[in-house]
Amino acid sequence: MELWHFWVMLGILLIILEIFTPAFVLGSFGLASLATAIVAALGYNLKFQFAAFSIFTLVVFFTIRPVLKKYFYRFDDQLKTNVSALVGRAGKVLETIQNSENRGRVKIGGEDWKALSIDGEEIHEGEMVIIRKIDGATAYVEKHS
Repeated sequence: MELWHFWVMLGILLIILEIFTPAFVLGSFGLASLATAIVAALGYNLKFQFAAFSIFTLVVFFTIRPVLKKYFYRFDDQLKTNVSALVGRAGKVLETIQNSENRGRVKIGGEDWKALSIDGEEIHEGEMVIIRKIDGATAYVEKHS
């Protein structure tokens, strides 16, 4: 078996293993292995092949990987989860919100949150509010218009 066969098999194996990893790291090594197989097939020695593998890995990792990540993860920022999903939602005041006394509770989607008014305005029990910001366990709200 010639050395370039090893590089091809290694490249294919790493690309297959990339299926099980999310960051295109093994895929970068796999593509670099395939490129190194061409260098080996041209008859360069092992030392030069390792140097070529290193260079190809860096080139793929810093050029192709960012493009692929940008393409495959383009919708990630649009999906809000956890407390970020609460911003912009409506809630109902359970306990009058008074910033001066640091009190107030609001119900947001079935959950009870400590609440403060974003503009310092007193908001009475039973009124509807819009969540503008979440900071720790406190929801900052304003009156629903």
